[in-house]
Amino acid sequence: MAEKPRRATLVIIRNNRVLLARDDTLNFWNLPGGRSEAGETDGTAAARELDEETALKLLSLEYLLEHESDVRHHRVFRITVNDAEPSPGNEIEALKWWDGREPIKQASSVTPVLSHPAIAFLPPND
Repeated sequence: MAEKPRRATLVIIRNNRVLLARDDTLNFWNLPGGRSEAGETDGTAAARELDEETALKLLSLEYLLEHESDVRHHRVFRITVNDAEPSPGNEIEALKWWDGREPIKQASSVTPVLSHPAIAFLPPND
């Protein structure tokens, strides 16, 4: 069985909202992030993806957990950023601050990651 691609997944929370991104080729919301490039650490990939997808300035990065989805191996990082508003870049069509209650079409990894006790943005998924 082939190894799943690794993805640096970013959790950015501000004012009780989490930042979500929508790719220009997919019709659902996901946590920002992307694949680690050859020779790149997961932390370096997280910082690069933050810059490429949101144009926000990294203030701190904390590794939180790993999550295995159907298609990806997520290395999840809590990111602290500057107070600027994010700006979609690279392949990102839109960014939104999500309160966790508004119904949205989302990637399968969003709820399990955001309900994990290390993040606890959403209530536990029972």
